[in-house]
Amino acid sequence: WNVRVSECIKEMIKSHLESAIRLVRNYAGKNPGWTQDSAAVLNVAECVRKVSAEDLGVIQSEYVSRRDRYIEYINVGECEDLTMCVFILPPLSRIPLHDHPQMTVFSKVLWGDLEIESYDLIKPVDTFGRALGKSNPKTRLKTAEVAVTYRDKSNVHTFLAHEWTAVFDILVPPYDVAHGRPCHYFSDPSNISSSTNQSSEDSKTVVLREAACPDWFHTVRGEYRGSNIGLNVD
Repeated sequence: WNVRVSECIKEMIKSHLESAIRLVRNYAGKNPGWTQDSAAVLNVAECVRKVSAEDLGVIQSEYVSRRDRYIEYINVGECEDLTMCVFILPPLSRIPLHDHPQMTVFSKVLWGDLEIESYDLIKPVDTFGRALGKSNPKTRLKTAEVAVTYRDKSNVHTFLAHEWTAVFDILVPPYDVAHGRPCHYFSDPSNISSSTNQSSEDSKTVVLREAACPDWFHTVRGEYRGSNIGLNVD
């Protein structure tokens, strides 16, 4: 165990959420490059799968009857190794196309129906604000399903909710401009070519052009009402 563990989590692990944090912190303390280890990533994904809406205090019935259709962002906690948050998405709302530089992200649908459109990053954003990516088939996540965004796979993505949907994210490590991990937003990608071995729907090489965060994307900060995990919560 690394000494930083005691600074970020409780001594006693009392919930699935704390177990997920403990596992991430354990790997990070032993090996900063642990997200390149597929077995370690799968272990964390399985732990994330066990985190429930109840652990996070996100009760479906309190949202599905809500008239206000804004996206709610809940900060669950953060430390130098990870950030945890929940997005509550109304039907047909979207999180715009964005990236996670040098990061691995674990996303679990606590409840709802989420469509993910993603791209593998072939070349990172250059000085002209352009990147190259390869498209992946769209996927749908239903309640209790988990998706992993890797450093080099599905690292640029957009979310579309088909009904009221709650998504729990663990970002490893957090966004940090000073350490080369800013969040980039992108406009609609432009096709360059299609793979000759796959249908154009399955695989396209695209140009991703950096853009400002869209004017239509707004979030409202929600209150975290889940397990007390001993991490910083603003």
